[in-house]
Amino acid sequence: MKPFPLFEESKPALFLAPLASLTHSPFRRLLSDFGGYSALYSEMLHGKGLLSEQFEISTYTRRREEEGKVVYQLQISNDDPIEEILSRLISKANPFAIDLNLGCPAPSARAKKTGALLFLYYEDVKSILTRIRALWNGPLSVKFRLGSRLDENQEKHFIKMIELFGTFNLSWMTLHPRFMEDQLRRGPYYDWFERINEISTIPLIGNGNISRREQLDRPEFNSLSGVMLGRAAVCRPWIFQEFSDPAFDSNSIDYQEVWNRFFSYVTEEFIPTKAAARIKLFTSYYCQNFKFGHGLFTKMMQVKSLEKLYDDANAFLSTKPEIVDELRIKEF
Repeated sequence: MKPFPLFEESKPALFLAPLASLTHSPFRRLLSDFGGYSALYSEMLHGKGLLSEQFEISTYTRRREEEGKVVYQLQISNDDPIEEILSRLISKANPFAIDLNLGCPAPSARAKKTGALLFLYYEDVKSILTRIRALWNGPLSVKFRLGSRLDENQEKHFIKMIELFGTFNLSWMTLHPRFMEDQLRRGPYYDWFERINEISTIPLIGNGNISRREQLDRPEFNSLSGVMLGRAAVCRPWIFQEFSDPAFDSNSIDYQEVWNRFFSYVTEEFIPTKAAARIKLFTSYYCQNFKFGHGLFTKMMQVKSLEKLYDDANAFLSTKPEIVDELRIKEF
């Protein structure tokens, strides 16, 4: 894997992926307890929403010093008041870096001509990056997919976009090597990492189905300057330590204590109904560490009160359930 001077203290460079309703302030706080990463991403931030956000207390934008480097990812379109959005983000959040989301395949993002759909519109992306660079000279990155598999000129457009990125002094770019229509149903096309390396010198971060350190030895990863972990980090919030520190012993993890700590952090910052939803979502991934974790998941999805969530989880975790040999992450 290539050296990455901007994150020379981390070998390899490791990033937390932006995940809706998951990479909020309490979760980033939990990750900071373990460390091992290079930078954490916020949730995908809706640009116009930042105009009314209370930055100091919002779970979307709040940042603690112990989190280290935090990248604020923007979901914006060329029709948005980008200058006003950027000015407020820069003055209120003092971000380490700003990332433009060109990869979210969700229908809600595509309906607004943002995310993965925006990647298909060269002139719009060029305009947005120009407007961002007029206000922001700090680290800037983009996260994107392969485009649309329905586009007969997909490869030509993809190369044109990579060349465009090279004109904006990007600090890095992150590729999730799936097509816009794939969601998570198809495996990542890792061979595209090397194809980008042949036409660009911008540091490239690889994303998609990465959950084990030995995956970094794949030849397709030789052209990368780092990797981004998403769902695997929700399953195992200590995973960055596993990747960065060969001496780290995952057998030392107290799964019950970690879950309880997350519960405490979430209930400090969210009202009960929203806290319950965030805890359920986290637990749908966390329970995949256990051979019979689906039992906990099924039971908790029917619960509404925080007290019952707490009791049910601890009743399960206190039995020291058997850990799976390898994560096979499922979406529920």
